[in-house]
Amino acid sequence: WTVAAPPGVEAEVDPASHLLKVRRAAGSTDTSASVQVAVQVRDTTGKTASALLEVQLPPVFELKPFPTISFYANQTDTTLALDEYVIASGNTPALLWSAAPAEQVRVQVDPSPPHRVRLQARDQTVQGSETLGFTAVDPTGRPRSGRVVVEIKDPGLAPQVRPFPRFELRQGEVNTALDLDEYVVDDDPDSALVWSASSP
Repeated sequence: WTVAAPPGVEAEVDPASHLLKVRRAAGSTDTSASVQVAVQVRDTTGKTASALLEVQLPPVFELKPFPTISFYANQTDTTLALDEYVIASGNTPALLWSAAPAEQVRVQVDPSPPHRVRLQARDQTVQGSETLGFTAVDPTGRPRSGRVVVEIKDPGLAPQVRPFPRFELRQGEVNTALDLDEYVVDDDPDSALVWSASSP
C-alpha cells in the first residue's frame, strides 16, 4: 500500500497491519474544509488500483452554549468573556471574534483575549429580550457561531413586596425575626431601600 496526502494532512500506512493513519499536520493553516487522500494498492503481479479518501477538516475548536445575560437598561454589562466558552484540544487557538448587528443593544467585543463583551441598551427606555450572534474564526479561516440571549430590564419599576408570613405575638414579647429585605424585589440594592411601618 502507498498513500499520498495533500498539504495540511499527514497520512501513512502500517506495513504490517495495513491500518491507515491520518492526522492533521501540526501548525497547518490550510483553509480547506475537506481534502482528498490518494491510496494505492499493488498486488504481487504488479497490478495496481487507486482510490481517493475524502477527509473532512472541521474547525479546530468548539463553542459551549452561552448563558443568558440580564441587566438593567441604565447599566453596562461586561460579564461575558467569549474565550471562556471555547473548547479546544491543547491551547485555545488565536480566534477572531465578531458580533452580528443588534437592534436594542450596543455590542463591543474586546479584540484581545479573553475577548470580553461590553453590552449596553441603546436607550434607557428599552426593555425586553434580544438574541445576539457571535462568530469566532480560527487561524485556518473556519468559523463557529453561537447565540446569546440578552434580557434588558426596566430600572424604573416600583418595588414589589412579597406576602409576609403570619406570626403570633404574645403579651410582653418583641419579635425581630422578620427581615424585610427578604420580601422585596427591586433593582436598587437592599441598602438603598427605605422602609417605614405603621400600626392600626
